[in-house]
Amino acid sequence: SVTPIASPLFAANIYPIFNASCDSSSCHGSASPKAGLDLSSAATSYAELVGVAAEDSSCSGTRVIASDAANSVLYKRVAGASCGPRMPNNGTCLDNGQVTMIKNWINVGAPNN
Repeated sequence: SVTPIASPLFAANIYPIFNASCDSSSCHGSASPKAGLDLSSAATSYAELVGVAAEDSSCSGTRVIASDAANSVLYKRVAGASCGPRMPNNGTCLDNGQVTMIKNWINVGAPNN
């Protein structure tokens, strides 16, 4: 289990979770990203997450609302908070430390750092 950091960095702490868990080759890679979400690089991931409307009909809203994890689609999907299937869809669910770190990153303003 990952020990969550209170103010995680996107490139160093958050993107590696996506890179390891979101099966970029078949789910959220650049070739055919599911739900229009390309997580193939840190820069692309950030640009497609923060302030961007979700394209998945099972979970409408904004993917990441800076400073508001509870209403961010990304957090709801990785936490399993009644917003479509829990992500990653075809893999092992993120551990509590990883989910908390994503929540903390969003709640400190989702900085691109």
